[in-house]
Amino acid sequence: MRAVIMQDGRLWVDEIGNPVPEAGEALVRSLTCGICGSDLHAVKHTKAFIQTSREVGGAFKPTEDEPVVLGHEFCAEVVDYGPGTERKLRPDTRICSVPALPQPGAGAHAVGYSPRAPGGFGQYMRLSERLLVPVPDGLPTDYAALAEAMAVGCHAVAMARPEGGEVPLAKGALAPVRPRLLGDGVRADPAPHRRRDARRLRARHRSRRAVRDARGLRAARPPGRGREDPGLTVARGGDTMKLYYSPGSCAFASHIALLEAGVEFEAVRIDFGKAEQRSAEYLSINPKGRVPALVTERGVLSETPAILAFIAQSFPDAALAPFDDPFELARVQSFNSYLCATVHVAHAHKVRGSRWADDPRAHEAMRAKVPETMTECFDLIEREMFEGPWVRGERYSICDPYLLTLGEWLAGDGVDRDRFPKVAGHAARMYERPAVRTAYRLHYGAVPGAQGR
Repeated sequence: MRAVIMQDGRLWVDEIGNPVPEAGEALVRSLTCGICGSDLHAVKHTKAFIQTSREVGGAFKPTEDEPVVLGHEFCAEVVDYGPGTERKLRPDTRICSVPALPQPGAGAHAVGYSPRAPGGFGQYMRLSERLLVPVPDGLPTDYAALAEAMAVGCHAVAMARPEGGEVPLAKGALAPVRPRLLGDGVRADPAPHRRRDARRLRARHRSRRAVRDARGLRAARPPGRGREDPGLTVARGGDTMKLYYSPGSCAFASHIALLEAGVEFEAVRIDFGKAEQRSAEYLSINPKGRVPALVTERGVLSETPAILAFIAQSFPDAALAPFDDPFELARVQSFNSYLCATVHVAHAHKVRGSRWADDPRAHEAMRAKVPETMTECFDLIEREMFEGPWVRGERYSICDPYLLTLGEWLAGDGVDRDRFPKVAGHAARMYERPAVRTAYRLHYGAVPGAQGR
């Protein structure tokens, strides 16, 4: 496997042997991995880092100057198991884990800091099966990788033994911590981009309760006095967005986009088989009786192009639309409008003929026409619209999950997607994206081509 290797402050990429799971262990594939402050110290001050680790007993830190594969803040997916395992989690299940690899009678290897336990900056890892924690559906993979860091933060908060009524102060890396962990409180960080992250994670109100100088917090001011300090932010809770979806529907595109944006949301399944889309409860949310519907703090949005545009604009750091180029943005909207107004409508004639006619013979004629019209639509996309490797060229955008969504319908419409090499190649690239894999499992089950990874 390929891995980023560290020794004596040097980093390089190399091929090393694939780890082989031993008794009680699982083999997992790293999906994403964070860079911990400890990793930075290990690289920049290797010898002092090792010496300190030896002095405190080596808990979760390197004690030998040997090549290691760093990375203990990770999200991975199960690939296989070693002997003597229960195999409770199926392959492709996303997991997090305590970054420790217990060894019978010999303590534990620190994942990412021991040469015998390569970390998340390699393609594969060995982990203890009993320490695996499955990642909930709907939680973005990048967020799941923060589990270890957030666990450390939760532990720090617990050790503070808050009794209620206090105003928590989070500094540095904890500044963007969710309000549900600390409640209303002050976030302080000298880095402007981290203060922006804190605001984006619903920490939107600045504090008048304290001031900061270049060395950190210096003094406290009573509420309402003094000017606002741009380095301090009060975090207040907010409602998590809800995406109402039905598996395999056009909501798949919005589901992927939310995961790509890294936003916290709740995925709520609507069972069309039980006609839940026509229930009074759901019609009170979306009177159209269709999916997707996205519930935001400002109201409910429906229609896939609108939801995709909203996600892209609300979370610009995800770079899901070219807002720096009005013409290119219009082309993105043009493509998505074609998918919505033409391609989706052509597909709908297979099962929604009653929208256009009452005569059963007309319904049958519509169904018979679907393979032809869908072929025409995707032939146009293949010849004239698709630029590659993504829909709009080198730049991934909200067009890509939407095209994948409608492309998944082709087989059911009697059309072989492989007759469109560009579209088929695009689907294969999409299947490699963590956000797509997460959403795909919820909508369709096993990700194509995922077995044996």
